[in-house]
Amino acid sequence: MIRYFKNKSLLKYLKSREGKILVVIFGFFILEVNAFAYIEKLTVVDAIYFTIVTLGTVGYGDIHPTSTLGRIFASLFIIVNIMILAFFVGQIGERLIKQKIEEVLGIERMEEIEDHIIICGYGRIGKVIVSELKEMKSKFVIVELNETLTKIISETTDYNVILGDARKEDILKKAGIEKARIIITALNEDSDNVFTAITAKSMNDKIRIISTAANLENMDKLYKIGVNQVVSPQVVTGKILAHSVNIPDFLTLIDRIFLSNDENICMVALKEDLYGKSVKDIGDEVFAIVRDNKIIRNPGAEDLLHKGDKLIIVH
Repeated sequence: MIRYFKNKSLLKYLKSREGKILVVIFGFFILEVNAFAYIEKLTVVDAIYFTIVTLGTVGYGDIHPTSTLGRIFASLFIIVNIMILAFFVGQIGERLIKQKIEEVLGIERMEEIEDHIIICGYGRIGKVIVSELKEMKSKFVIVELNETLTKIISETTDYNVILGDARKEDILKKAGIEKARIIITALNEDSDNVFTAITAKSMNDKIRIISTAANLENMDKLYKIGVNQVVSPQVVTGKILAHSVNIPDFLTLIDRIFLSNDENICMVALKEDLYGKSVKDIGDEVFAIVRDNKIIRNPGAEDLLHKGDKLIIVH
């Protein structure tokens, strides 16, 4: 029977706190039925009826304890029943209050969400990540340690947000780590990113991990523990500024390709059948050619295309 219900909702519920309480109540009910049937010499039907009346504390009518021992047991059962009922109601009340608190904090149940992105840290970088993911209509969950910030997020946005330490397994579990597609660790301290990545990998070895690194020396460490991609904000910023020195329109180009919603411009890899052909053979307007990590702006119609080129095309 247990094998049949393994991983089923019934078995899962019975293992919960409320389920265990119901099991106790049912067991106590069976005990009362048998006790009254034996002490008062009742039939099974009368014993069940007698027990229900006792549980309900509505008062006895046509059937009532006739023996001294029956009255003693009935009195004890009534007291115990009231205690069990009070405990059960208390547990239900606690659950409802907890759900209300979670609702106020904007914490939603994560059982249904899957193939989503987890963002750890809602700092300066985290806010930008979330904003971009929202524009891309991606499913995501935010994990933030700061309670005040979490409350602000839940009250001012419709984002899924979890209050807690992303380094801990129970917090990542609430964020749905087992079903997540990607986790982005954008915490202030590199050590926190390391521990979060290790925890995430141990809970889901197929998840893709992207991490920030404030210290350049820690980039290799993050790669060694299984992080798929490490981004250093200072390196990225430095490269963009450096390219902007020689290419005045570089920032505009980056913005149009990667940061704007302009669907008329995109970057594509050159197909094999176009190797050696000229720009005019493309058909679309070629805004620029990316070749050997350099950008060739406004190429001429007769310029030849090389293997490995990437084209920035305007439709």
